[in-house]
Amino acid sequence: MIKLLWNTSRHQNDSFELTWGKYHEKNSKDWIYFLLQDIKYKIINSEEEINEGDTVIIVDSGIHFKEHFYIKLNTLTKNFFLFHINDEHLDQRTAPIYNYCNYVWRTCCSPKYFLSKKVKCIPPGYKSGFKQKLDLNEKRQYKWCFFGTQHKSSRHDMNFQLNKIKPNFVNRIDKFADKKKSATVDEMEKIYFNTNFAPCPAGFFHPESYRIYEALQCGTIPIVESIYNYFDNIYPNNPFIKINKWMEAKEIINDWSEDKIIKKRKECISWWSKYLLEHRSFAKEKIKE
Repeated sequence: MIKLLWNTSRHQNDSFELTWGKYHEKNSKDWIYFLLQDIKYKIINSEEEINEGDTVIIVDSGIHFKEHFYIKLNTLTKNFFLFHINDEHLDQRTAPIYNYCNYVWRTCCSPKYFLSKKVKCIPPGYKSGFKQKLDLNEKRQYKWCFFGTQHKSSRHDMNFQLNKIKPNFVNRIDKFADKKKSATVDEMEKIYFNTNFAPCPAGFFHPESYRIYEALQCGTIPIVESIYNYFDNIYPNNPFIKINKWMEAKEIINDWSEDKIIKKRKECISWWSKYLLEHRSFAKEKIKE
């Protein structure tokens, strides 16, 4: 039997990692469940529900504090597969734990995993609740939108370069996941569906962020910072607009024709739809092989 254990907020004594584990349990479930939807599995709540001979899928974060759990798991299971999320810091202590696993999917990748035969790099995906329901040809109200903090210098420059381009929609908050000021998933989705471009500055420690894939879910064109060619290396032939400085995005957002925008929108949604199906199929084949 195949069983799935969501472990991001279990076996965790580090308060920082526990907070993030709870955050990603809330926000990443739709994404992980999508990747696994072609597999029949039973959701379990504890390793006590694992029987000898079971195949187990673990979704986890902060794993460098949990080696004792993975040593135990290695003795309990026939095979186990890890979906490792939120290792933005690229912690070196995760490498030994990967040795216990049959195979690993991880977000926030680094070059050492790009060609790995045991680790598959995947996006962090979109927050739970985002759906694909859009009219590719419909004219949209906003030229660009942004949701999030302005805690990095590149984000200050982004705002400086783009704030005069109207109409736009900006939900800027002072601290991460501010419950009082942050837009809900429904509110974000509504805006994305009505926006042409989504500037996607790098995360605090890593080029990746939810907003790239939330934009793709809604047919909004992501504009990403081309940091060390990360996105071309991890997603070859991707259709993202890549810039080195935010002043480059200014002309694109302001001057592209409606026909050019729609063409790029279709290119993005076609690539993303194909990418999703390929990764779902890969997960099914790898776990059942």
